[in-house]
Amino acid sequence: MNSIFEPGNQLGKLPEPAHEFDWSEGLEGSGLEKERERPNLTGSFLGVALLMIILIGRLLTLQVTQGASHQLLAEGNRIRSREIQPPRGVILDRTGKVLAKNVAAFALELTPADLPHAQIDRDQVYTQAAQVTDFSAEELRERVEKEGLRSLTPIILREGVEHTDAILLKVMLKDTPGLRVVDRARREYARAPGLSHILGYTGKITESELNTHPDSSMNSLTGQAGIEREYEALLKGKRGAEQVEVDSRGYFQRIVGAQEPVSGDTLVLTLDLPLQQKLGEILEKKISEVQSDSGAALALDPRDGSIRALVSLPDYDNNEFSLGLTAERYQELTENPLKIFSNRAIGGVYPSGSVIKPVIAAGGLADGVITETTTINAPGEITIGEFKFPDWKVHGWTDVKKAIAVSSNVFFYAVGGGWEQIRGLGIERLDYYLKLFGFGKKTGVDLPGEAAGLVPTPEWKQEVKGEKWFLGDTYHLAIGQGDLIVTPIQLATAISAIANGGTQITPHLLWKDQPTDGRGGLAPPGARVEGMLSDTTLRIVRAGMREAVLSGSARRLQSLPVSSAAKTGTAQFGAEDKTHAWFTAFAPSETPELVVVILIDGGGAGNEVALPVAEEVLKWHFSRPSEERR
Repeated sequence: MNSIFEPGNQLGKLPEPAHEFDWSEGLEGSGLEKERERPNLTGSFLGVALLMIILIGRLLTLQVTQGASHQLLAEGNRIRSREIQPPRGVILDRTGKVLAKNVAAFALELTPADLPHAQIDRDQVYTQAAQVTDFSAEELRERVEKEGLRSLTPIILREGVEHTDAILLKVMLKDTPGLRVVDRARREYARAPGLSHILGYTGKITESELNTHPDSSMNSLTGQAGIEREYEALLKGKRGAEQVEVDSRGYFQRIVGAQEPVSGDTLVLTLDLPLQQKLGEILEKKISEVQSDSGAALALDPRDGSIRALVSLPDYDNNEFSLGLTAERYQELTENPLKIFSNRAIGGVYPSGSVIKPVIAAGGLADGVITETTTINAPGEITIGEFKFPDWKVHGWTDVKKAIAVSSNVFFYAVGGGWEQIRGLGIERLDYYLKLFGFGKKTGVDLPGEAAGLVPTPEWKQEVKGEKWFLGDTYHLAIGQGDLIVTPIQLATAISAIANGGTQITPHLLWKDQPTDGRGGLAPPGARVEGMLSDTTLRIVRAGMREAVLSGSARRLQSLPVSSAAKTGTAQFGAEDKTHAWFTAFAPSETPELVVVILIDGGGAGNEVALPVAEEVLKWHFSRPSEERR
C-alpha cells in the first residue's frame, strides 16, 4: 500500500484504503476516544481460566496420579536398609563332634548415614563413641568422612563384646543416633594338636576378596586359612537385610520389613577327632624328646582317601583370631622363626630317604628290570669309577622283598641305575614311575597351601644348576636322596596306592556337605587313577613291606593287635649330615584300613624315632572297638 507521503500523491487527496482505515485518528476531543479506551476483557478472562485449569490439572496429577510414587520417594529419606550377617556353617568330625561353631558375641557399629546432620551433633557422637572404643574422636571423624556421610555400610568399632558389656553399651548408647550394638557371633574352635592347620580361621574380608565376592560386604568375615578358606562358599551362608524407620534426626523408630539370612552349610569332615588328638600328642612328645623343632604326621584311609588325622607341629591357637588379635600379637605370630602357620603335612618338602623304595621296587618290577626272584650279593658299597656309593651295612644275598625289608641301598642303586646283571630303569623310567605315583605334583587335597615337591630330571638340573646328569644322580634318586623332595601327603597317597591294589586316590577332608536351604551338597572327590600297576607287581611290594615287620627294620610293629606292613626311612639333608626321621605303614596288611606317615624334622633315624610314634598310635587305634574306627 502506498503512503500518503509518497511522491506523486497530492496533498489533501487520500488514497483508498486497501483493507481498513483507523477512524480514531483526528477524533481527539470529539468524545469518541472513550469508546476506544475500554478494554475487551473477554480474552483475558479466557486466558486466566485456561491457566487455572492447567494448574489444577497438574496439582491433581501430583496429588492423585503420582502421589504413591512420591510417597515412596519420601519414605526413602527415612528408611534405612541394614544387613544381617548369616550364621556361619558348623564344622563337625566324622562322628558329629563339633570342630567349629558360633558362640554368642556382640559388636558396636557406627552407620554414617544415621548420624545427625549438624556437625556439632556429630562431634558429640564421635566423643561418646571414643569413650567406649580404642579410637579417638578425630579418628572416627576421619573414618566417617572417608566413607561418606551418606554411607549405609556400618563401621565396626568393637568386636567380640561379651554379653554383660553389650548390655551396658546398649544402655549407654540408647539415644545416640548412628551407634548401635548388634549380634555378631564369633567362631570357636576345638583344640587338638595340629587341628588349627586343618580348620584355619576367619577374618575381615579384604578389598581384593570383596572384588571377587560381590555378595559380601566390608563387614563380612571370610575364611583365611584351612577348611574355613577352602570351603568359604559353602560356609558363609547368605546375607539378610532389614528395613528400619528412623526420624529426621536419625533415631531408630521401628522395623518395617526384613529378609532373613540363610545359614551356611554344615560340613562333616573325614577327621576322627580322638585319633587326631592321640596322634598329635604322641608326635608332640617325640619331637620334644629328640629336641626337634617340627614334624608332621598323617593317618589316611587307603580305600577312599579319607584323612582321619593330619598333624603339623608346631601349630597355633586359631581361637586367638576369633577373640581379636592386636597388631603386635599378629606380628609376633607371623614372625615366629618356626613358621607356625606352615602346614608341613601338605606344604613341607623334604628328601624322602628310603621310604621311597617301595615305589622304586614297583617300577623295577613293572618294567621287568627285576623279578620276584632276582637276587644280588649286596656288598657294603659299590664303586663306579672314582666314586663310592655306600650302604648302611653288608646285606649279602638279597631279593626285592628282602631289599625292602632291610632297606638295602645297593639293591636299589641297581634297580635305578643298573649294576652287575641288573640293567636298571634309567633316569627317564625312574622319573616316570615317581610321577605315576604322584610325586612332583599336588595331590589335590582340599586344603590351601599344598606344595608340589620336585622330581628332578636331566633337563631340570641343566637349567637350574647348569650341570649335566650323571649316573650318580640316578643312584641317589633311587634311594630317595639327591634333589628329590616330597611332601608327607604325597608319600601317604603313594603308599595308599600300593596298599589298595593300584588305585591312586585323592586325599580329602570333606565327607558330607549338608546345606540348610535344601539344595544338593558338594560330594567328596573320587579316585584319580585306577589300575596303575598289575596285581602281581603290587603284591610283591606289599610282601616286602610285610617282611619289614616280620624280620626287617620295622619289627616293633609285631606288638600291634593287627597285622601290618611298613617301611622306614632316614633322609640326609644339609651340610652337617643331619637326617629326617621317616616312617610309613599300613594295617591290617591283608585288608588295609589305615595308612600312616610320620616325619620328624632332623629327628635322626626313622626306625628309632618315627617308628615308635606309629607303633603307639596304631596300637591305640586298633585297640578301639571297630564301630569307633569306622
